Amino acid sequence: MSKDTKRVFFALLPDEPTRQKILQFQQNCQHHYPDVRPIAERNFHITLHFIGQADELRLQALKQAAASVQAGEVACLLDKSGYFARPKVFWLGCSRISDSLQQLVVSLGEALQSCDYQHQYSHYIPHVSLFRKFSRHYQSLPLPEPEPIRFQTAQFALMESISTEQGVKYQPIQGYTLG
Repeated sequence: MSKDTKRVFFALLPDEPTRQKILQFQQNCQHHYPDVRPIAERNFHITLHFIGQADELRLQALKQAAASVQAGEVACLLDKSGYFARPKVFWLGCSRISDSLQQLVVSLGEALQSCDYQHQYSHYIPHVSLFRKFSRHYQSLPLPEPEPIRFQTAQFALMESISTEQGVKYQPIQGYTLG
Protein backbone atom coordinates (compact mmCIF):
# COMPACT_ATOMS: atom_id res chain seq x y z
CA MET A 1 0.00 0.00 0.00
CA SER A 2 1.48 3.30 -1.08
CA LYS A 3 1.65 6.25 1.29
CA ASP A 4 0.21 8.31 -1.58
CA THR A 5 -3.09 6.43 -1.49
CA LYS A 6 -5.95 6.18 0.97
CA ARG A 7 -8.29 3.25 1.64
CA VAL A 8 -11.76 4.75 1.15
CA PHE A 9 -15.47 3.97 1.07
CA PHE A 10 -18.82 5.77 1.04
CA ALA A 11 -21.07 5.38 4.07
CA LEU A 12 -24.07 6.52 6.04
CA LEU A 13 -23.23 7.67 9.56
CA PRO A 14 -25.74 7.37 12.40
CA ASP A 15 -26.83 10.41 14.40
CA GLU A 16 -26.04 10.31 18.13
CA PRO A 17 -29.40 8.87 19.35
CA THR A 18 -29.17 6.09 16.73
CA ARG A 19 -25.52 5.44 17.59
CA GLN A 20 -26.50 5.02 21.25
CA LYS A 21 -29.24 2.51 20.38
CA ILE A 22 -26.80 0.51 18.25
CA LEU A 23 -24.27 0.62 21.09
CA GLN A 24 -26.92 -0.63 23.55
CA PHE A 25 -27.66 -3.62 21.30
CA GLN A 26 -23.93 -4.31 20.96
CA GLN A 27 -23.48 -4.21 24.74
CA ASN A 28 -26.51 -6.49 25.25
CA CYS A 29 -24.95 -9.03 22.87
CA GLN A 30 -21.46 -8.83 24.40
CA HIS A 31 -22.21 -11.27 27.26
CA HIS A 32 -23.28 -13.93 24.72
CA TYR A 33 -19.93 -13.68 22.95
CA PRO A 34 -17.19 -13.03 25.55
CA ASP A 35 -14.15 -13.43 23.30
CA VAL A 36 -15.24 -11.41 20.26
CA ARG A 37 -13.77 -7.98 19.51
CA PRO A 38 -16.35 -5.18 19.62
CA ILE A 39 -16.23 -2.54 16.91
CA ALA A 40 -15.63 0.91 18.42
CA GLU A 41 -18.84 2.95 18.47
CA ARG A 42 -17.10 5.81 16.62
CA ASN A 43 -16.78 3.40 13.67
CA PHE A 44 -20.50 2.52 13.37
CA HIS A 45 -21.69 3.10 9.81
CA ILE A 46 -23.58 1.53 6.90
CA THR A 47 -21.30 1.09 3.90
CA LEU A 48 -22.81 2.25 0.62
CA HIS A 49 -19.84 1.44 -1.63
CA PHE A 50 -16.35 0.18 -0.77
CA ILE A 51 -13.79 1.70 -3.13
CA GLY A 52 -10.42 0.50 -1.82
CA GLN A 53 -7.15 2.29 -2.51
CA ALA A 54 -7.38 5.71 -4.14
CA ASP A 55 -4.67 8.21 -5.02
CA GLU A 56 -5.28 11.97 -4.94
CA LEU A 57 -6.42 12.12 -8.56
CA ARG A 58 -8.99 9.35 -8.03
CA LEU A 59 -10.09 10.93 -4.73
CA GLN A 60 -10.90 14.15 -6.56
CA ALA A 61 -12.89 12.22 -9.17
CA LEU A 62 -14.76 10.30 -6.43
CA LYS A 63 -15.63 13.55 -4.65
CA GLN A 64 -16.91 15.08 -7.88
CA ALA A 65 -18.98 12.01 -8.74
CA ALA A 66 -20.52 11.88 -5.25
CA ALA A 67 -21.40 15.58 -5.40
CA SER A 68 -23.50 14.90 -8.52
CA VAL A 69 -25.79 12.38 -6.78
CA GLN A 70 -29.45 13.36 -6.61
CA ALA A 71 -31.22 11.40 -3.87
CA GLY A 72 -33.50 12.14 -0.97
CA GLU A 73 -33.14 11.55 2.75
CA VAL A 74 -32.48 7.90 3.63
CA ALA A 75 -34.39 5.90 6.21
CA CYS A 76 -34.06 2.20 6.97
CA LEU A 77 -34.85 -0.17 9.80
CA LEU A 78 -32.07 -2.10 11.56
CA ASP A 79 -34.13 -5.12 12.57
CA LYS A 80 -32.02 -8.19 11.90
CA SER A 81 -28.74 -9.57 13.21
CA GLY A 82 -26.43 -11.77 11.21
CA TYR A 83 -22.82 -12.57 10.47
CA PHE A 84 -20.41 -12.94 7.61
CA ALA A 85 -18.58 -16.25 8.10
CA ARG A 86 -15.44 -15.53 6.10
CA PRO A 87 -14.43 -12.22 7.73
CA LYS A 88 -15.99 -13.42 11.04
CA VAL A 89 -18.09 -10.27 11.48
CA PHE A 90 -21.35 -10.08 13.48
CA TRP A 91 -23.68 -7.30 12.32
CA LEU A 92 -26.97 -5.49 12.82
CA GLY A 93 -28.76 -4.89 9.54
CA CYS A 94 -31.91 -4.51 7.51
CA SER A 95 -34.23 -7.40 6.71
CA ARG A 96 -35.44 -5.28 3.78
CA ILE A 97 -33.65 -2.55 1.84
CA SER A 98 -35.82 0.58 1.94
CA ASP A 99 -36.61 2.34 -1.33
CA SER A 100 -34.70 5.44 -0.22
CA LEU A 101 -31.56 3.42 0.61
CA GLN A 102 -31.82 1.46 -2.65
CA GLN A 103 -32.14 4.71 -4.61
CA LEU A 104 -29.03 6.17 -2.97
CA VAL A 105 -26.96 2.99 -3.47
CA VAL A 106 -27.91 2.80 -7.16
CA SER A 107 -27.53 6.55 -7.83
CA LEU A 108 -24.13 6.71 -6.15
CA GLY A 109 -23.01 3.50 -7.88
CA GLU A 110 -23.94 4.91 -11.27
CA ALA A 111 -22.12 8.17 -10.55
CA LEU A 112 -19.01 6.26 -9.45
CA GLN A 113 -18.80 4.34 -12.74
CA SER A 114 -17.00 7.36 -14.18
CA CYS A 115 -14.25 6.62 -11.61
CA ASP A 116 -13.64 3.04 -12.80
CA TYR A 117 -15.87 1.57 -10.13
CA GLN A 118 -18.20 -1.40 -10.67
CA HIS A 119 -20.60 -2.48 -7.91
CA GLN A 120 -22.34 -5.84 -7.53
CA TYR A 121 -25.83 -4.74 -6.42
CA SER A 122 -27.09 -8.30 -5.99
CA HIS A 123 -24.75 -8.85 -3.01
CA TYR A 124 -25.49 -5.65 -1.09
CA ILE A 125 -26.46 -6.23 2.55
CA PRO A 126 -26.89 -2.95 4.46
CA HIS A 127 -25.53 -3.43 7.96
CA VAL A 128 -23.57 -1.97 10.88
CA SER A 129 -20.68 -4.22 11.93
CA LEU A 130 -20.67 -4.81 15.69
CA PHE A 131 -18.04 -7.50 16.39
CA ARG A 132 -14.95 -9.01 14.78
CA LYS A 133 -13.55 -12.48 15.50
CA PHE A 134 -17.06 -14.00 15.53
CA SER A 135 -15.97 -17.65 15.70
CA ARG A 136 -17.54 -20.73 14.09
CA HIS A 137 -18.74 -21.81 17.53
CA TYR A 138 -20.95 -18.73 17.82
CA GLN A 139 -22.15 -19.07 14.25
CA SER A 140 -23.98 -22.28 15.19
CA LEU A 141 -25.95 -20.61 18.03
CA PRO A 142 -29.24 -18.70 17.64
CA LEU A 143 -28.63 -15.00 16.98
CA PRO A 144 -30.08 -12.30 19.25
CA GLU A 145 -33.28 -10.64 18.06
CA PRO A 146 -32.79 -6.85 17.93
CA GLU A 147 -35.40 -4.32 18.89
CA PRO A 148 -35.85 -2.44 15.55
CA ILE A 149 -33.78 0.74 15.30
CA ARG A 150 -34.76 3.45 12.81
CA PHE A 151 -31.67 4.74 10.97
CA GLN A 152 -32.43 8.03 9.22
CA THR A 153 -30.05 10.54 7.70
CA ALA A 154 -29.93 13.38 5.20
CA GLN A 155 -26.24 12.94 4.39
CA PHE A 156 -23.57 10.45 3.39
CA ALA A 157 -19.80 10.65 3.52
CA LEU A 158 -16.61 9.64 1.77
CA MET A 159 -14.64 7.89 4.53
CA GLU A 160 -11.03 6.91 5.02
CA SER A 161 -10.03 3.70 6.79
CA ILE A 162 -6.89 4.38 8.84
CA SER A 163 -4.93 1.58 10.54
CA THR A 164 -3.55 2.57 13.94
CA GLU A 165 -1.91 0.68 16.81
CA GLN A 166 -5.29 0.83 18.59
CA GLY A 167 -7.11 -0.65 15.58
CA VAL A 168 -8.88 0.72 12.56
CA LYS A 169 -10.34 4.21 12.67
CA TYR A 170 -12.84 5.50 10.12
CA GLN A 171 -12.59 9.21 9.42
CA PRO A 172 -14.83 11.33 7.17
CA ILE A 173 -13.04 13.00 4.28
CA GLN A 174 -16.06 14.81 2.85
CA GLY A 175 -19.80 14.86 3.54
CA TYR A 176 -22.68 15.20 1.07
CA THR A 177 -26.21 16.43 1.76
CA LEU A 178 -29.22 14.49 0.51
CA GLY A 179 -32.59 15.91 -0.43
